[in-house]
Amino acid sequence: MNSMRYRLFFCFSLVLSCIPVRAQETAAAQANPVQDTSATTTDSSVLKYLDQITEQEKLHGAYDPQLSEQLLGLGLLYQNLEQYAEAGKVLNRALHIRKVNDGLESMTQAPILKALIGVNTAARNWEELDQNYHGLLWLYQRNLKSDDPAFLPVILAVGRWKLEAYTNGLVSDNRAFILNDLVEMFRTTVEIMEDQYGVNDPRLIVPLRILSLAYYQQVNEVFNSSIEDFQGDGNRYTYRQRCILDPRTNQVVCGMEEVPNTNYYTSKQQNKDRRVAEQMHKVRSMLDRIATVSAANSTNHPAEYAMALVNLGDWYFINNQRTTAVEKYKQAYQILTDSGPDQTLINNIFGKPVRIPVMSTALSTTDTE
Repeated sequence: MNSMRYRLFFCFSLVLSCIPVRAQETAAAQANPVQDTSATTTDSSVLKYLDQITEQEKLHGAYDPQLSEQLLGLGLLYQNLEQYAEAGKVLNRALHIRKVNDGLESMTQAPILKALIGVNTAARNWEELDQNYHGLLWLYQRNLKSDDPAFLPVILAVGRWKLEAYTNGLVSDNRAFILNDLVEMFRTTVEIMEDQYGVNDPRLIVPLRILSLAYYQQVNEVFNSSIEDFQGDGNRYTYRQRCILDPRTNQVVCGMEEVPNTNYYTSKQQNKDRRVAEQMHKVRSMLDRIATVSAANSTNHPAEYAMALVNLGDWYFINNQRTTAVEKYKQAYQILTDSGPDQTLINNIFGKPVRIPVMSTALSTTDTE
C-alpha cells in the first residue's frame, strides 16, 4: 500500500484527465502531416477541380447547387495540402451557395461547417472556429429536437470547444459569459439524457465531467475576483463622533464624521468565501453523480468507477477533509487491485506525486459532512 501515500500529493485529477485538449491534437496532427508523395499529382487534382468549377459556372451560373459539392471537395483537398487560407475561402463559398439554394436552416450546410471546423482547428483560427461551432449548434437546434440522439455528439463537441476556448483564452468573448453558457448548455443536456436514458446510463459520464469541470472553473473565477466585485452587508460608511479643541474659544467642539465601515469590508470577504464554497459544493455534487453512475456500471467498467472515487478523494483533499479523501483513495485502490489488477493503471494513478492547487475556501476544515 505504499502507492497509496502518493495520492495525498495528487491534484484535482479530473481537471487534468477528463477532456482531451484539441490544441494538443492539432499539434500532433501537425507533427505528422499527410505526406505529399507526388506534387505533380496533387497540383493536377487542384487544377482539375478548378476547371470543373469554372465550367460549371459558365453553364449554370455562380450559384448552381452542384458547385457546393465541388467546392467542398476542393476545400478538403486544400486542407490536406495544408493550404488553410484557400480551404477556408472555398468552403465559405460552398456554405453561402447552400444557404442561397436550400435556405438558412438547411441541414445540407452541416458537412461544410464540419469541414470548416477541421480547417480552422488545423489553422488555429480560433475566432472563426468559434463561429463555426456556434453555426453548427444553431443548425442542429433549428432542425432537431433536444432529445434527438443525433444532437448529443454536437453538444459534446461544442462543449469541449467552449471549455478549451475558456481555459486557453482563445476567443475575445467574455470568459465568464463563455463559462456560464457552457454550464447552462450541459445542465440542460444532462437533464434531457436522464429523462431519455435513465439516471444511471453510462453515457451521462462525459457530460457530467464537462459540467463538473465548468463548475470548477467557476470556482477559480470567483476565487480570483477582486474583493471589490462583491457586495458587502450594510452601509459602506458609518459615522463616529470626533472632538477637537477650538483654539479660538479654547473649548472642545464635537461633531460626527464619516468613516469606512470595517464590518462592511469584512462582510465583502465573507460573501466572496461563501460564493467559493457554494461553487465547490456544486463540483462535489457532480463528482458524486459521476461516482454513482460509475458504480452502477462498475461490473463492466471498474477502472471508470475507481477514477470517479479518486476524483472525489481529490476534492476532499483540497478542501482539508483528508480522512475522507484517504477513504476514497483506499476504495479506488481496492477496486483496481480486485479487478485485475492492471499494475500500469495503478501506477499511473497512485505511483507519482503531483501538486495540489493552492486554494483557500470557506469550507469546513474538519471531516464532517
